Amino acid sequence: MARHFKLTSPKPADQVEREVIEACRKILGPRQFRMERIPCGLHFFPGGQAVTYGEPGTPDYVALHGAMPAFYIETKATKGVLDGVQSRKHWEIKQFWGIDTVIVNDRDSLIQFLDKHEEKHRSK
Repeated sequence: MARHFKLTSPKPADQVEREVIEACRKILGPRQFRMERIPCGLHFFPGGQAVTYGEPGTPDYVALHGAMPAFYIETKATKGVLDGVQSRKHWEIKQFWGIDTVIVNDRDSLIQFLDKHEEKHRSK
């Protein structure tokens, strides 16, 4: 019989970052965006096997919409800051693929970004 397990990260999001993530979901849902987690980083399987997924610096989430371009979301606790690898990755994503990444550490930062994003793409 197969054992059920949950893929886990060695350091889960702290409480404040979890609140930011939940706020993002509540803001994006009514605007018809689907927020999907991008599983990157070091993860442990039963038995202690460690596996690294994705590339360092990859944003935490992607927001998808049926009528507007997708964008990436990097969630941070209120005083959290990007590290150098994250900044570089976000720059690459914008320069090479033209996809925006929003850094969200509170409700207002996401709302302001969404207002601009929706306005920009409604007029096309």
